[in-house]
Amino acid sequence: MRLRAAVVVVPVLALLTACGEPAVRPFNPGGTAERRADTLVPSSAPTSGETVEVATGLSVVFEDALPADPQQAGAIQAFRRNFVDSWKAIVSQGRDETYLKSVYGEASRAAYESVQSYVSRGRSITGVGRIYHLRITSTTGRSMQLDACVDETKVRIVDARTGQPAATQPKWARRPYFQVAVVRLGDDETYRVGAFRHAVYPDERAKEC
Repeated sequence: MRLRAAVVVVPVLALLTACGEPAVRPFNPGGTAERRADTLVPSSAPTSGETVEVATGLSVVFEDALPADPQQAGAIQAFRRNFVDSWKAIVSQGRDETYLKSVYGEASRAAYESVQSYVSRGRSITGVGRIYHLRITSTTGRSMQLDACVDETKVRIVDARTGQPAATQPKWARRPYFQVAVVRLGDDETYRVGAFRHAVYPDERAKEC
């Protein structure tokens, strides 16, 4: 989900237990993964992505353009928004709580704990992150599963007060990792992230990134 001081690896093939949410699907960005009938296939879309400046010295590159389908685009935008807003929360040392508006349930708890893992130790982040191979891989009812690769190899944990790099940087962030998110359209017609799963190298899905 985001650069964290500590990371818990959850098996990517585990089922997401929230009601009505799709099972986590296999990931194969360079291959020809078999598609089910309920898999959403993006229609023709722009080829360019977007770079978002989160704060001075901190930005994230979304390499994949939004799909033309409005439902898919809405789900992906919710994921993007939460990623960016979570970084803003870290940089603001928890004062910016906008990130909590784009999550619910399990993901809300995970996002809050992630931000607090920085704030409680006076840590922040700087550098450039990269999100790529971001796609909708399945849909069930009002929920969609997103798969992506996250590259935080150029992001560093720093002292929030001095800006100096922390003496210890997480080993798992030395390579891109595999990210799964389940996004649901709420009764208020707003997409929010309900669950995150990820795997780091040497997990096979992380190797595909």
